[in-house]
Amino acid sequence: MNISEEQLQKLNEFISSKEKTILRIGELEALKHSTLHHLTEVDALFNEFTKELSDEFGDVDIDIKTGLITPRDDKDKAVS
Repeated sequence: MNISEEQLQKLNEFISSKEKTILRIGELEALKHSTLHHLTEVDALFNEFTKELSDEFGDVDIDIKTGLITPRDDKDKAVS
């Protein structure tokens, strides 16, 4: 005794859909891993650049829209 052709087709469609979904999840996880790795690289470059700015200009605030440099208020510094 066998299942009907219609049942067999439906069964195979479900299996195919599930396999494609699992494959897509794997692709997305690989993309996520790659993107997180890129973020780590960007963070390292950002930290390096902000250290360069700090070495050049000292402990200041920089307006990221205008580039205006202002001294940091004493209230922003930690109290010892």
